[in-house]
Amino acid sequence: MVRKAANGAIISGDGHWYFNGFKFKPLAEGDFKKPSLAEWSQANEMSTVASASSGKNLAKLVAEHGSLQEAEKALGGPPPEPDEPKQQVVIYKNRKEFEKASNQMIAAGWRVASTETDPSRMTATRILGGAAVVGVLTGGIGSLVGAGAGAAAKKKGAVQVVWERD
Repeated sequence: MVRKAANGAIISGDGHWYFNGFKFKPLAEGDFKKPSLAEWSQANEMSTVASASSGKNLAKLVAEHGSLQEAEKALGGPPPEPDEPKQQVVIYKNRKEFEKASNQMIAAGWRVASTETDPSRMTATRILGGAAVVGVLTGGIGSLVGAGAGAAAKKKGAVQVVWERD
């Protein structure tokens, strides 16, 4: 995960690369693993003209001080980490998926603030599909029965949950 250095430069998660607006460049000499595609994507989103020029300056400071940590100390330390979100909204396909994920969320310190469930509903696809299948199997006589069976197979509603934590 990329982050901003004390001077505003965008650096890779391992601290060996800075983003110049187009690509990652090394902060110091060495054979380091290049940043992942996910880091490239994050860097592109965060990049500005100021962050690109800050990266060049940071590379000079790293060469002067010997490490990223020492360079950031010279700049006044790393910027404060942003607060983690206090609330998030998650939409689960059905109640079973929500129940499965809730144990992990609760273990991570989240609690349910509110839930909303879409009502179960019949879909035209299920009705027509039931009519077609039974109609083909019985030679057309049971298409009404098949339509009724398709209508009975209601689609379960999605569950929207608002999770909160302190």
